[in-house]
Amino acid sequence: MRRTKKLTLSAILSALGVLLLALGTLSAVLDLTAIALAALLVLFAAIEMRTPYQLLVAAATATLALLLLPDKSVALLYLLFGGAYPILKELAERLPRRLAWVVKIAVYNLLFFAAGALLFWLFGLDLSQYSLGGRLPNAAVVALGVLFFEGLLLLYDLALTRVRLWYFCRLRNKILPILK
Repeated sequence: MRRTKKLTLSAILSALGVLLLALGTLSAVLDLTAIALAALLVLFAAIEMRTPYQLLVAAATATLALLLLPDKSVALLYLLFGGAYPILKELAERLPRRLAWVVKIAVYNLLFFAAGALLFWLFGLDLSQYSLGGRLPNAAVVALGVLFFEGLLLLYDLALTRVRLWYFCRLRNKILPILK
């Protein structure tokens, strides 16, 4: 594929990503779903166009979402997790399997704690609203949150792997003639 086609496809994927994130801002239930669907566009760019273009899709989608969407939390979550994780996954899985998992979990935790720090510092999040009416101490709320999001990482990684395999087995032969 020529550079012009790759750049055009990157722009189209970025626009679709912003549209999905905009749909995710319509309901609090759809925000994580929209982030995961927009991340699939980055995964597609990672498979078909490789490193500079997958970074372009993730960065353009996150920048446009931060500028255009009324709900900045969806754009921020996409920037820290949705757009970054498929790129991290592609790069980490070139390493041996155990080392790949160590890298993925370490970077995910770094991004998770960066997002938590932003939520507390920038948005003034109060943990007491998640403590079941004051019955749980803040440390327990944080520990349960970390465990929940670690489990979510494992499920998300498995889902991305399955979607990638499904794409290679079922869709790639149908999409490649269109891209050429």
